Amino acid sequence: YEIPFETNEFISFVKATYKDLAVEVLDVYLLDGARYVEQKRRFSAQSIASVQVVPEGITSFILSEGASGVVLVHNHPFGSAIPSDSDNLLTKNCQVLCSLNNRLLCDHLIYAPDGVYSYYLGGDLPRMSRKYSIDGILR
Repeated sequence: YEIPFETNEFISFVKATYKDLAVEVLDVYLLDGARYVEQKRRFSAQSIASVQVVPEGITSFILSEGASGVVLVHNHPFGSAIPSDSDNLLTKNCQVLCSLNNRLLCDHLIYAPDGVYSYYLGGDLPRMSRKYSIDGILR
């Protein structure tokens, strides 16, 4: 992948990549120190409404590649891009996981036919980062 991560430009990539998917997937993108995508792994339950995510699977992927940053992307093929409670929980858990392992959770993007939601641009990720980082937990 020779894709640099910058939220607004990555949203265009997400729209083109996820628009034709009929099942919900979660893709974890790993970024190198220059914020280029170096790896991607897909997690899917082959369902139109859910993704099966095993925390150990995401953890081992993030740690095995030595990435400095992480971007989560998933889709709601037939719904809205508005985050669900499950989406929020996944983001919080990944924020804690990244913080514990010295990785930066750069964004969680949700694609839907009505648009793309960015936790970073929406302000949710900065709040979660403060509250669910190892520094925030230990205070």
